[in-house]
Amino acid sequence: MTPLRTLGIPVAGMTWPSLLRRQGQRNGDKTCLVFEGRRWSYREVHDQTLALARGLLHAGVRPGEHVALLIGNCAETLLLNMALGCMGAVTCPINTAAKGDLLAYFIKLSRATTLVVGHDLAGRFAEIEGQCPDVLPLLRVDTGAGDAVSYSGARRMLEWADLDLRDDAGTVFPAVAAEDVQTIMFTSGTTGPSKGVQITHAQSFQFSIGRVEYLGLRADDVVYTCLPLFHGNARNAAAVCAFVADATLVLSRRFSARAVWSEVREHGVTQFNLLSSMTNILWGIPPSAADRSH
Repeated sequence: MTPLRTLGIPVAGMTWPSLLRRQGQRNGDKTCLVFEGRRWSYREVHDQTLALARGLLHAGVRPGEHVALLIGNCAETLLLNMALGCMGAVTCPINTAAKGDLLAYFIKLSRATTLVVGHDLAGRFAEIEGQCPDVLPLLRVDTGAGDAVSYSGARRMLEWADLDLRDDAGTVFPAVAAEDVQTIMFTSGTTGPSKGVQITHAQSFQFSIGRVEYLGLRADDVVYTCLPLFHGNARNAAAVCAFVADATLVLSRRFSARAVWSEVREHGVTQFNLLSSMTNILWGIPPSAADRSH
């Protein structure tokens, strides 16, 4: 029987600053992320994450601040999660289907004072900003999905392109501890209003590290996800797993029954996980000559 893989990462090292540095040094030019034809090495992810963290600090985002993310699947979503973790802020991912009173509920429940919004979703906040007086600046990101929506609200709007991402060795990042809250994830709301669950750095990474160990994921694995990054499945059971396993993550914008198997074959995917309904959809696809070319 093959023994479980042990990563040997101490609890104190289960923070985004520590693991970003560790993985960047271990893997260098190895591919870390693939998204829509673009590849990022571990070194590029390390450098771009720290540059983004500096840019957010210079833009006024502060350590300990709660930052809500209303943004679809793209590379920027992953970089934001890591950058906010490196600067000691709390990431609050919101279901991108939320709108109106439900969106206002999520923002207020998270106690967010900054909102990062996809360029196609900015109009949703304009409709409810009167219900969210604590949110001051907004950061708009061009995710490459859908048409850009103009923002006609009263809050200060920052554009991703306006962030100062220059290398600045003089920037001092705050100390981040494993017991610090890293993210607030919302429950599904099937038995009542969604609740915000505070998750520390160590708690989040312990799940992903444990999954890597008992699944036996290794550096030559290619992990695929088409699930939304506001959900723990895509983030902690796929993206972070691939990162701590020295593996490669292939990120898709959304689930498409027609595209899944072609993406799996194209990138040599070795592991992915889906929701049960998606499995039934894939099972129902008519047979194809390509079914055996995997």
